[in-house]
Amino acid sequence: MTEFEQIELRHRAQIESAVLRAGLRSCDLAFANIFGWQHVYASRVAQCEGAIVLKYRIDGTPRVAYMEPLGDGDWQCLVPQLWADAACEGQPLRLLLSEQGVELLATEEWAVDCNRDAWDYIYRREDLAQLPGGDFKSKRNHFARFVNRYNYRFEPLSAVHIEECLRVDAEWRERRGTNDAMESVALRRVLGHFEELGLLGGVLRVDERVVAFTFGSMLTADTFCTHFEKADTDYDGAYAAINRFMAESLPESVTYVNREEDLGVEGLRRAKLSYRPTMMFRKYAALKLDDRTRGIRALWCRVFGDEPRWVNRFLARFYDPRLSFTRSCDGRIVAMAHIVPLVTELGRTAYLYAVAVDELYRGRGFAREVISEALACARQGWGGAFDAVCVIPATDELKSLYAKFGFADEQFEMSFGTNGDDSLGAEGFVGRHSTFDLGADSATDNRAMVLRLAE
Repeated sequence: MTEFEQIELRHRAQIESAVLRAGLRSCDLAFANIFGWQHVYASRVAQCEGAIVLKYRIDGTPRVAYMEPLGDGDWQCLVPQLWADAACEGQPLRLLLSEQGVELLATEEWAVDCNRDAWDYIYRREDLAQLPGGDFKSKRNHFARFVNRYNYRFEPLSAVHIEECLRVDAEWRERRGTNDAMESVALRRVLGHFEELGLLGGVLRVDERVVAFTFGSMLTADTFCTHFEKADTDYDGAYAAINRFMAESLPESVTYVNREEDLGVEGLRRAKLSYRPTMMFRKYAALKLDDRTRGIRALWCRVFGDEPRWVNRFLARFYDPRLSFTRSCDGRIVAMAHIVPLVTELGRTAYLYAVAVDELYRGRGFAREVISEALACARQGWGGAFDAVCVIPATDELKSLYAKFGFADEQFEMSFGTNGDDSLGAEGFVGRHSTFDLGADSATDNRAMVLRLAE
């Protein structure tokens, strides 16, 4: 059995050396990120058949996934060992891969999804430092407004700046009315080990007051990764200034700067695109199929008429055997229901999705059975308590069915953030689940019945 260890500072050299050899420019492989977000992802590391394997919990949930193994040669020989480790967690085997990693897969054995929200933005350092040509005219104007208006100074970030950086971050959160405790913990953890993590950064002062800070670490031999960047927007052009000054201060050996993903946040996406990335680092989730997931896919295609490729994306992104409820008859799956955990205005929400019964097996109570099992699971919680269950029935007949389970027709408006088509790897999406439309055919139909659990 593969033995995974909790990641500590002592693993830094081992992991950074493996990433350097692999040459993968993914921000998820930056040791500072892995270490800093340990409280969310519970990342662990193992050495297996000469490769380094990183294991983590997806968004802090009970689901586990494994980063692309880092080592020489074909890592597919590791799949049986990782499959066994995932099974001990009660999970299917799910990998987070680069494009090169996906090309190694026997795709008929895997369900693959490309999440646009998770792609990394990678820029030429010279572009960020010089802001050349017409494409960067507005950025140069922002920068000029800052340097012409304020008495400023840029200086390398060190341990003496930590408290001032934390103040900038706290004020940034207060202005936006947000209290992202997870990010705050990560920032404090990383800044508390600034030197041990080999970080590079800078602070921007105006009249001796720190108004912006940024820092990151070397990811590959030619790529620097920016982990945090915060600025007081009361100072016009502060973001443009800290960004440019930091790029100018990086070693000449740095060709590229990875400024991480946009998480589907529309404003953040516009800002990152406005700096004209020279490339995007695409990330893929791949789920190893088994008889159960193949049966779910077959039923889905029969009932809803969707292509297998569409179902593969759902399985790769959301499938968890503990949140998937099925009934079998005559050797095949004939009924199913799934829970997708979401955060809505109702709180932590169990979204009851893709409830289906094979046409030949309707009228036998299978729908009631899988719905009842799903609701029992929601009441028990999953990675924490659920506050409500939502479902979007397609017909009045289905509304009547869900009403018998206690759902109220609140017409609760759900937003899934899709924008554009849903082809694998397509660009132009907005929203946390943007590469898979969890809603109805029309956004105006995304009005749910609600079963409140917290009252």
